[in-house]
Amino acid sequence: MDISHWSKASPRLKPQVWPAVTAKGRIPEGSTVFTMGSCFARNIEKHLQRLGFAIPTLDFSVPKEEFPMGGGNGMLNKYTPPSIFQEISWAARIHDRDGVVVAEDLHDLTYPCQGGYVDLQLGGYVPVGFDRLLERRQQLYDVVRNIFSCGLVVMTLGLIEAWRDTKTGLFIQQAPSIKEMIRDRERFVFHLLSHGECLGFVEDAIALVRARNPKARFLLTTSPIPLGRTFTDDDVIVANLHSKSKLRSVCGELAAREEVEYFPSFESVMLTKDWDIWYPDLRHVEGFFVGEIVNRLCDAYFDSSESARLYQRSFCCKSNEESVELMRAALELEEKAEYHSRLGGLYRLAGRLDEAIESFRNANRLDPAEWETYRHLAILEEKKGCFKEALLWLARGEEHWPTGNGELHLIQSRLSNKSHDRAAAVESMKRALDADPSLMKNKLSQGQVLLSVKQVDRAALVANEVINYNLSIPDSHREAGCLAQARLLLSRAHEHAGRLDEAVAEAEKAAALDNGDSEIRAHLATLRER
Repeated sequence: MDISHWSKASPRLKPQVWPAVTAKGRIPEGSTVFTMGSCFARNIEKHLQRLGFAIPTLDFSVPKEEFPMGGGNGMLNKYTPPSIFQEISWAARIHDRDGVVVAEDLHDLTYPCQGGYVDLQLGGYVPVGFDRLLERRQQLYDVVRNIFSCGLVVMTLGLIEAWRDTKTGLFIQQAPSIKEMIRDRERFVFHLLSHGECLGFVEDAIALVRARNPKARFLLTTSPIPLGRTFTDDDVIVANLHSKSKLRSVCGELAAREEVEYFPSFESVMLTKDWDIWYPDLRHVEGFFVGEIVNRLCDAYFDSSESARLYQRSFCCKSNEESVELMRAALELEEKAEYHSRLGGLYRLAGRLDEAIESFRNANRLDPAEWETYRHLAILEEKKGCFKEALLWLARGEEHWPTGNGELHLIQSRLSNKSHDRAAAVESMKRALDADPSLMKNKLSQGQVLLSVKQVDRAALVANEVINYNLSIPDSHREAGCLAQARLLLSRAHEHAGRLDEAVAEAEKAAALDNGDSEIRAHLATLRER
């Protein structure tokens, strides 16, 4: 294929842009791949895991209250080249010593505020106690150390707009966002990275890894996700292209090395002239397109089984039926619990409940220790109105439940209520909150997200769960503010569904609980005007 003439590039430009890739080598199936960089790195991790690769960063997670923007491993995001270098440099010192993180290792990383400490190198800037800070850093090191033994490091470069701590000379994870840091104007200063600085940080990061892991290879990408905002005086559109152009240039220079390759995911996203590949925010890339990027990435670099490829491709389809056919084909080649679970989830989306139950039963047969399968089966039986059978599935799987998972007790409470066992419902709700005291507030946040993506019925279900819980406990233990917010959420769900009378009724109940809340008052006034 002639890839050197633009006149012959049309097949690679329409309808989507897929530049040709010539790999310098392939990664064997089952290899450890360490992903690092912007949130686009998070996007591709699960796709690679489905193909049978070991992804250490997926083993890291924190409680929701420590990273409210999404939980999971999003706290690991490293948007700028210095952030990537500093994390590797920090881990290298501990790796060369004894692998144990001690208080001195945190000296330049922490910022005391609000009675706790912020880790300036991790996302979120939520203060925690020092013991937890130390514990979390050890957990982080236990993940990052894998970079010194893995077969491939995938680095995704995201931003050139950085903030530097003048006290330590280190760059911090993100812009100052809590009041104490914002007031500390002289300590935290904005810094627009030059091309030379970006190149130097990435070169040094690669050198740190190669000194301890000489066989490591590197795959560089430039994140296509635009700036959320710019701290320069430029239009954010101009600032974004300036940022990405520098980072793309850095990738190009480093890809000339034998151990470094560049994958053009940035070009595929930015040059494809189709708005449907973007979420409505026009910043984040739709899952089906990310999946197709990973498909092409794997075709070029990774060895994996045909069944794993079919499994992975099932996440990239625009139609549910196409995904179903791919999973059926994968199961004909190889029977795995995760394949049955995937097929069960697809059947559930299509409303094919009996087939979904059969698939999850097969998954349970192959892997009876997987607690999520019991949850899926309980919810499916609930949808069929078989509440006692649903409770039986939860009971069978209770020994496998993860510690501190209040969500499963919450489902148990809901099912007991539907089975007219009020005492069991209240007891399960108590156990849910004992396991996770912040559960109700987290449920409200979940409901608000569901509503924002137009999943109105699911948002209403969440709101009703919070309301029913609050109504099931004594008045002295009831949180009026939480109940008011649940009423507000339910009102908005009714409004979205066109049920204005119900929306007004719930908004009035919310106002009666918390008439001082300006958001509730404004919402009620808007509804009454309609």
